[in-house]
Amino acid sequence: MSYNENWPQDGDKLGADQLREQWNGVAALASQPGPAGADGRGISEIHYNGDGTFTVHMTDATSYGPFQLPAGVPGRDGVDGQPGEKGDKGDKGDPGEPGPAGPAGADSTVAGPAGADGAPGIQGPAGAGVQMRGNWNGGSYQPGDVVFYQGNVYVAMEPCDSATPDTDNRWRLLSITGPPGEVTAQQLADAINAAINGTSANTNAVELLDTASITDPFQLMLANKLNEMLAAQRR
Repeated sequence: MSYNENWPQDGDKLGADQLREQWNGVAALASQPGPAGADGRGISEIHYNGDGTFTVHMTDATSYGPFQLPAGVPGRDGVDGQPGEKGDKGDKGDPGEPGPAGPAGADSTVAGPAGADGAPGIQGPAGAGVQMRGNWNGGSYQPGDVVFYQGNVYVAMEPCDSATPDTDNRWRLLSITGPPGEVTAQQLADAINAAINGTSANTNAVELLDTASITDPFQLMLANKLNEMLAAQRR
């Protein structure tokens, strides 16, 4: 007997065999498999191309890349070999024939010896000290004022205002922010493994990578790129 959701009605009397058949019907209904869900998209392979790049292949036959891998850590210097035995001295050769005379050389352009040092000059007035003014804000600045602008440090050489330090020659650049350092092979492997472990067959169920605690520039770039890929694949 299959489960009948309209039976019994109010006032019906059930026997033990009728109640048992109704429960068996419920059990049979619960054991039937549900409809199959649709296949999702995920990362099927991260392939090394053999030329310092890698490509990300998806389960739907689409691909992303190639992406450039960083240079590896330089290997250690090898151990010097043992010196060989000294060979026998060779016979002295016969002198060669004199060569033809060369053309006359040009007049010398080498400067003569330096003269004696002159007497010391009069000591100049003391210069103004530098003043740390923090981030540049477009205000008025005097010679010796030091500001920060777009990651670089500038010092004012003349009174100036309004113009940004990177376009006004009254400012002099003191330091430039350098590029990030190289990433080791282990750091790269850790970033790729973290991305692979967070994937599944259904990209709707994949959480984006948490980049808040990543400090390494290359790992942060790779994590952001994988987050962009996952976000683009969601349906």
